[in-house]
Amino acid sequence: MVSRSDLAFHDLAEVVETDPGLTAALLRAANSAMSSPMTRIETAERALVRIGIERARRIVAGAVVSGNMANLRRAGLDTDELWRHIVATALLADVTAGLLHDIGRIAMAYQRPSDYARVIQAVREGADVLDAEQSVFGADHLQVGVDVALGWNIPEDITAAIGDHHGGGSGSMAWVTWNARRVAWGLGIGDGVSMPEAVTHDPESKDAEIVDALGGPEHFLQQVDWYCGAMTGAAAAAA
Repeated sequence: MVSRSDLAFHDLAEVVETDPGLTAALLRAANSAMSSPMTRIETAERALVRIGIERARRIVAGAVVSGNMANLRRAGLDTDELWRHIVATALLADVTAGLLHDIGRIAMAYQRPSDYARVIQAVREGADVLDAEQSVFGADHLQVGVDVALGWNIPEDITAAIGDHHGGGSGSMAWVTWNARRVAWGLGIGDGVSMPEAVTHDPESKDAEIVDALGGPEHFLQQVDWYCGAMTGAAAAAA
């Protein structure tokens, strides 16, 4: 539903209100300090009104892809950093593909955590992550992500971006997602498997224009943490 360009407010509200985890996520976001609440929001519908359809779309998609956190941790993924990576990519790209681009990695780590732990160990020893995934699983998270997207009937352009977010050559959405990942890395945000050695964001670069449009580095990172906090609320409620 959140991948639809014609998503209607009442359709999303109807689904959210039947799910305690999603309701908790939106209430947490709507009542946070960043939302500047004058009065406490107590229903999913009013939370949607306060935070808006686009913010709600990102929170719902993020909550859905979060899956089973315990399994991901057993795989050795830094789940806090993974969600920061997903959210940062989504905000910088401003497309649903940003939230869904690593769904293949999540699926692999969820289904076979001990095997994905071998991937992470290989990466820490210097291997390329895609090569390590191919070696252990016979496929990388780009290929698995496409399989998941096809199974979920995700639109074609988003599916293409999921399958090429490391290369960015299969269409405009793939390139935007690839570039957003790169900018997030420069801001010091890892991907749950690896961390940048240092912040390399240059305030005089073209990348800075993207970040400045979102309020500058400090405000952008606050937004990332705000979304992650909402998603954590959803995961806790679902558990």
